[in-house]
Amino acid sequence: DDGTHRHGDDGTHRHGDDGTHRHGNHPSTPTLGASFKVEIAHLSITTPASVVGKYDIAIANFGRTLYGASLSGALTYPHDARQRLGCGAGATIDIPESVKAARMAVILLLDRGSCAFTEKVMNGQKAGADAVIIVDDRDEPLLTPDAANDEGTGSYVDNITIPAALARKVDGSKFEAEIARNERVMGTMDWHDVLPHPDERVEWELWAETNDECGHTCQQQNAFMRDFKPIAKSLEQGGYTQFTPHYITWQCIDNPPTTEACKAQCINVGRYCAPDPDADIHAGYSGADIVIDNLRALCAFDVANKSNAPWMWWDYVSDFSDECTMGNGKFAMRSCAEKVAKNIGIDVDAINACMGDTNGDHTNPMLEAQIAAQSPPAGSSRRDIRLLPTILINGERYSGKIARGEVLTALCAGFDQASVPAMCSDAGLMHAECVRGQQGDVTCATDKEGDGKTACKETGSFPYYECACPEGSQSVVGHDGTEKCESVNMCAQAMHDMANCSCDRCVCTNLQHGKFQCKTEAATACDEPLSRAATSQGGCWAKDGFSACVDNIDAKRKASREGGNPDEVPSVVCKCPKGFEGDGTTSCVEIDECKTKCKDSNAKCVNTYGSYNCTCSAGYAATYQPEPVDDWICLSTHRSGGASLVFTSVLMSILGVASASYAFYQYRARSYMDREIRQIMAQYMPLDQHPPDDDDDSPYDQPPQRDSAKQNILPTSMELSDF
Repeated sequence: DDGTHRHGDDGTHRHGDDGTHRHGNHPSTPTLGASFKVEIAHLSITTPASVVGKYDIAIANFGRTLYGASLSGALTYPHDARQRLGCGAGATIDIPESVKAARMAVILLLDRGSCAFTEKVMNGQKAGADAVIIVDDRDEPLLTPDAANDEGTGSYVDNITIPAALARKVDGSKFEAEIARNERVMGTMDWHDVLPHPDERVEWELWAETNDECGHTCQQQNAFMRDFKPIAKSLEQGGYTQFTPHYITWQCIDNPPTTEACKAQCINVGRYCAPDPDADIHAGYSGADIVIDNLRALCAFDVANKSNAPWMWWDYVSDFSDECTMGNGKFAMRSCAEKVAKNIGIDVDAINACMGDTNGDHTNPMLEAQIAAQSPPAGSSRRDIRLLPTILINGERYSGKIARGEVLTALCAGFDQASVPAMCSDAGLMHAECVRGQQGDVTCATDKEGDGKTACKETGSFPYYECACPEGSQSVVGHDGTEKCESVNMCAQAMHDMANCSCDRCVCTNLQHGKFQCKTEAATACDEPLSRAATSQGGCWAKDGFSACVDNIDAKRKASREGGNPDEVPSVVCKCPKGFEGDGTTSCVEIDECKTKCKDSNAKCVNTYGSYNCTCSAGYAATYQPEPVDDWICLSTHRSGGASLVFTSVLMSILGVASASYAFYQYRARSYMDREIRQIMAQYMPLDQHPPDDDDDSPYDQPPQRDSAKQNILPTSMELSDF
């Protein structure tokens, strides 16, 4: 029940009795007579002499496999027999104080049995182990420890960050016996020879499926594809790797292949099948739906590869898993998949031509190639592909957690020393502490410091991450000296600098993660021509050519500049026009302005509809006074030569003062600049000691010397108050 890989009598790969990853008994799954290869690492024991030697250990299919590396430390085994299985939530496992004090790596031995491998390793990790080796409880060849597909086991898999392996009973029992006698057993776990590196380029494959509702396995696979996409694309574009995606395909074993089960789970008359995702051939999505979307993904890669851009496949599968899901009902919709391909620039017609007729009674070259690739090539030690997801690196099966840091570590171990890409030295990428669910991601999200730094940023030094302000915010130091993240109004700058965001009717909305959106507001009803007979405009009062409709674009733009949401600002407001009062929506009443305006003793006021006329008595001229007066006054045209004379005199006086001030300013500025220039020149060439000018043709000849007495008239320094 612990999740080991065993081989059935028919040669097919099975797990233990937990019901996960079985093949061979499904109506559309053939018996292919294949076996599962166990990936081997080495454990070298250096002391004591009684157990010195090199031992094989089976690499677990979960946890962190240290490809291309080794781990040396002390082997420990609990003295308390109740701790030796490592089972139970929160199980206690004691690590010897002597090992802790020596600061050595801890390689914990636990016995197989009673609970899943993942539970044992998780408990060992919590106890402080740097690696866990489980000792088999029966005499048999090495088997690969695997994880079940239930949610509980999935939570362990997501959080296990140390290497795990299985040792033979005959070997592990010797180590345990020495430790029980208080002997110090020292050893090194070595993963250097796990992957071959035949040339300067790494060839790797990913076997997956488009089904997104297969429990934790599918969640892990899709999360890995999204997270690994930029790394995979960079490696491929740089020529460091050659990547090939694959999808497992079976044939219907019913004869003839026209049964109800085959029709529901297969295409091309039973030739290419996949298990029904919800185990109900009468409802939900079918196995045939999965085969078709698998085929479409293969063809997307084929078309992109022929266009010399194979990395576009990563964009396709990432966007497909986001947009065309079983959850949103778009999984088997051809239009959804074609939209994804079109948006990233893959030729949709070429994809459809590659897929061919999925209902025809004929073979499909793409799927035939997948069936052939599931079995190893001649002379290869690799076994048939049966588990999903599976990664092959340089022809060898990858063992370990399907996550960015772990897979990148394995790929980097596949290069020869002369061709290792720079990203293999990026500790931040390798440790991947900011991946969802990892320590950096969890720690930063909790915002323990309360400073708003909830984003995780990977670094090249321990602990390989730091918490930072999320996109769209910045760190601001307050008056008390503490830092806090505050939102950045991206629209304020955009509306100043960007043409498509600074037009008269442009508005801007701040989005999440430092993004913003600009758009042009349509003209409102207020801008439409208004007839005198109209009684309403834009939902506002109107009469006799007057309207209370006001285009509110200025308020919308003000909200944008201040970081608000312009969509929350109404496009139109109703405000009675000048000369009227009321609510502006249903009523605006004309005002008699003469009651409050045109009150000069020499003025005469006549009220008009929506306005008024203000005239002055003979000998007076009407002059408008702006806010706060906002009224007309009457000025005599006869006093002191008339109002025009007064105005002209005042204006000439102002201009005279301004001209004199400007002339004085120029004089003082020139004097100041002259003195400063002389001071600077004096530091390098005193004015009374010019060198002789030997080059009459030089364009840099010095002017004639001034009399020293005249030079001394200039001050040698200047105070700020001199200007």
